[in-house]
Amino acid sequence: MKNHLLIGMENSLVYLFFDQSIVIKAFESMDQERIEKVNNILKKHYPTWLVDNNVTIKDCSKGYDNDVYVVSNQQDDNNQTTIVIRIPRKDGKDQDRPAMHAVRMQARVMERYKGAGVPVPSVLARDDDRLDRYMIESYMPQADLSEIYTEFPFKVPVDQSKSTFQEVGRLLVKMHSVKTEKYGGMVQEEEDLPHRPLRGELDHWIEYFSDFMESAKSCLEKNLFDTKNILQDYKDGDQVYNILDQFYQEVSIHLKEFNTPCLVHADVCSNNIRMVKLEQGQGQEQEQYRVNGIIDFADAISGDGLYDIGRILSHVYGDWSFIEYIENGYFESDNKQFTTTQTKLIKFYALFFCVWLLDVTGDNQSDNTKYNIILNNLLKLIK
Repeated sequence: MKNHLLIGMENSLVYLFFDQSIVIKAFESMDQERIEKVNNILKKHYPTWLVDNNVTIKDCSKGYDNDVYVVSNQQDDNNQTTIVIRIPRKDGKDQDRPAMHAVRMQARVMERYKGAGVPVPSVLARDDDRLDRYMIESYMPQADLSEIYTEFPFKVPVDQSKSTFQEVGRLLVKMHSVKTEKYGGMVQEEEDLPHRPLRGELDHWIEYFSDFMESAKSCLEKNLFDTKNILQDYKDGDQVYNILDQFYQEVSIHLKEFNTPCLVHADVCSNNIRMVKLEQGQGQEQEQYRVNGIIDFADAISGDGLYDIGRILSHVYGDWSFIEYIENGYFESDNKQFTTTQTKLIKFYALFFCVWLLDVTGDNQSDNTKYNIILNNLLKLIK
C-alpha cells in the first residue's frame, strides 16, 4: 500500500502518493521540486512518519528568504507531533544570498537568543554547514499575533494590548542583551565559535541608513506621497520630503555616535510573535492570549536594539501607546523611561521602514494607502 502525504497550500488539500521510487507526477499545480525536498527531509529524519500515513504539510512561506513548512504527524486522536522545516530559496553557491538567509546563521541567532532566556524554537536537525540546505526546528504554538490584530483600527481590548506588548518589551530587553560587533547585515563566519560575538559588515551604524533619503526621493518622483487624500496637512510631496530630510539631519548625529551594537531581530512584527490562548474564565467574553515566543531570524542585524521597537511602531500604524506598553516591560527592572534621544531614534527607525515600504510597493493602491496612513501618523509624532 502506498504512503501518502496530505499537502495544504492556499487553503486547498492535495493528496500526494509516494511509492518506493517517490513518484510525484500528478501535481502540476504545485512545485514538485519543493514537495520532493520536503519528502526527502522527512525520509531522512522522520522515516516512520511516512509509514504512519498521517502526515500533514502546510506551506507557510511568506518572505523572500526561506520556504517554510509546518509538518504534523497525527499518531492518534490525542497525540500529534509538529515540526517546522525551513529551506533557503537560494543555495550556498549563490553569491547574492545574504548571510542571514543561510539556515546555519539563523540557527546561530536562535542559540544566542535562547542563551539569553528568550523563548525561541529549538534546532532539531539541520543539514551540514557545507551544503546548508535545510533546518528543522520545533514548532511554537498557537497563533501569530497577526491573527489577533487582524485589521486597523485594532479591535483588541486595551488590557490585552497592554499585557501583550509589555511582555514583548520584556523579551526585547533580553534579546538586546546579546552583544555583537560592527553594524548592519551579518557577516557569515565559516566556523561558529559560541563565545565569539556575531558581527555586522559595516563600520558605522549610520551607514545602514545611507539610502533613506534616496527612498524618500524615489517616493517623491513617483508621486507616492498622497497629499490629496491622506497627507492633507502638507502642501505637496516636496514638503513631506523636506520634513523627512530635516528629521534625518537631526538624528544623524546620534546615528554617527552610536557604538554599542547588539543582536537586532529586525522583523519583530505580528507575523513573528507567537501567541497562545489562555483558558477562558467564567464570565469572560473576550478570549485572552499571552506571548509564547519569537520566530523567524532571517533578517537579524547588528545595531541599535531600538530599531526593533521602531519597526513595531510602524507596524502598529504609529500608535505611540504601544511603545509605552513596551517601555513598561523594557525598563521593568529599573523603572526608567526612554530618553528624548531614544524616543527620537525610535520614531526615525519607524519612518525609515515605512518610507522604504512605500517606495518598494510602488503604485499598488491598497499598500500605498496603508503606508501613507502610517506615514501620516508618524509625521504627527515628530512635529
